[in-house]
Amino acid sequence: MAPLTLATVPLEVKLEIANSLGSVADLIALYQTCSELRLVRAFTAIRKQVFENETRERLTPELIGLWNSLLFKRLQSEKLDAPQRPDSNDMDPEGNTAGDDHTVDFEPHGKEQILSHISEVSELRRTTRWFTLQFIEHHFYKKSENMPPTAAEVDRIDDAFCALWFWMEVPYDSLDINPYMLETATSLFGDTVNLKCSAADAAVRLGVYTFLRSRISHLGPLRPRSFNKEVLAGIARISPCLSRYFKIGVPNIIMMNFGLQGIKNIVTGRPNRSIFRLIPCILHPTLLDRFPRDEHQLLHCFTSLINTYRDNSTEALRNRRFWKGPDSLCVAGEAPWIQPGLDLNIVFWDDERLLKWGYCPATQHLAPTELAEQSILWRRESTDPPCTDCQPEWDCSHQL
Repeated sequence: MAPLTLATVPLEVKLEIANSLGSVADLIALYQTCSELRLVRAFTAIRKQVFENETRERLTPELIGLWNSLLFKRLQSEKLDAPQRPDSNDMDPEGNTAGDDHTVDFEPHGKEQILSHISEVSELRRTTRWFTLQFIEHHFYKKSENMPPTAAEVDRIDDAFCALWFWMEVPYDSLDINPYMLETATSLFGDTVNLKCSAADAAVRLGVYTFLRSRISHLGPLRPRSFNKEVLAGIARISPCLSRYFKIGVPNIIMMNFGLQGIKNIVTGRPNRSIFRLIPCILHPTLLDRFPRDEHQLLHCFTSLINTYRDNSTEALRNRRFWKGPDSLCVAGEAPWIQPGLDLNIVFWDDERLLKWGYCPATQHLAPTELAEQSILWRRESTDPPCTDCQPEWDCSHQL
């Protein structure tokens, strides 16, 4: 009797194996091996089940924080929308009704509680996965790449989008949370957590943030020249450079107020009622729920968070294998995004892909004197240039 193999086992067994897989990458491999699975009507349901299995294994602190942030916002919205039925016995001598402060009794869901909502949590990951595939397609198109992304590359970018979405959704004011002390926010996690990531992973977060901002940067400069002076003066109180406000500030404000799902609705042309809030978003940020208090927060709110939760230990940097192009130099002990001449894109991809694209391990380092000269040169080049886009009547403080 011939031994059973994956090709010879009954279809029912194959379906059972498929449903038990822990990652989409494994399902794709099985799908490519067993051609008859492609003909099974239940394959869509199997793919959904496997994605949920994968979500169970990838409940990162950021995903847990995102779920709890959205849960709190939903409970808060339901309480605000609920009809008030005051009883005369619940009124104080001045006629105010008890409970008018709209406070929400909220206990964060721990990992075990979240597992009972795995389908809903998986829907959050489907949104991040949509952006991950958009991100990969964008970069592969520029490289004419035909080798599909690996599971490690997808997970790396997925996690970065999830962290970025989490920062967008945290109800900082409602829960009195300092955005730079999220690790101690027990109201989101139920306990203290470690949100620090490696320098390389922080660079991935910077890359996905830059990509996401580029997808909505056109929304800022839609009609700035048609604004009246009063509107422009109001914006100028926050940002002395209106050009940077429209190009960088407005995308940041959109991220703060719409989240990743809202941005997907915008870029896919499927707006819902909340998208109409874009109008006040562009006209004046103070009309929205969340708006920047000063120019630094306006322009650097997300990059500051990326840097805050970056592990900047020299040991972590030494353990990272840097890659460079043929003519680039590598500075020992420096984060990827401040390497003179290095391409930030190296942090997204696996070593094998970088070798294929012509990169090589960075083994040559600058001498101390060269390092000082190159660092000065790089810092000069990376400094924000004077503004040349603002109109003379805008009175931009960043113009020469």
